[in-house]
Amino acid sequence: VLDHLDDLQALGINGLYFCPIFTAASNHKYDTIDYLNVDPAFGDKVLFTKLIQAAHQRGMRVMLDAVFNHMGFGSMQWQDVLRNGEASRFASWFHIYQTPVTPFHNPLKNAGQPQYDTFAFEEKMPKLNTANPDVQEYLLTVATYWIKTFDIDAWRLDVANEVDHHFWKRFYATVT
Repeated sequence: VLDHLDDLQALGINGLYFCPIFTAASNHKYDTIDYLNVDPAFGDKVLFTKLIQAAHQRGMRVMLDAVFNHMGFGSMQWQDVLRNGEASRFASWFHIYQTPVTPFHNPLKNAGQPQYDTFAFEEKMPKLNTANPDVQEYLLTVATYWIKTFDIDAWRLDVANEVDHHFWKRFYATVT
């Protein structure tokens, strides 16, 4: 993208929208492992900084896409839950029905259902409990980090209808 900003500007493009750029296991990157890092498939923070600065010099705004409804299976928080179950400091971050949580459900044991809420029945994307104040604080830290550190201009928020409404009020107050 950085190498083609002049071409984009010549086309009249004044905004860049990036699907999730955060560290994730899949190609689609909606299974975030680390919200505070750029996935190596896209470069690194130094390259992202150059991109933002170059876009802003051309009058272009930059919007990042994030999903605050669920995390990736490989996230530090979910892995802690798998290791420590109810004793995990992150256990209340998710909607867990039965412990210990097994990495992938056993259809004979769990009647074909995971032991926790997921996004779109995808076991690798455990749903966050966005009503939890600790989850809210973490996500607000993520949102402000990318604004303050990299000067992004906007957020696009995936699956917003499945996130606690009170959180969105806090999010709006925090980022505006």
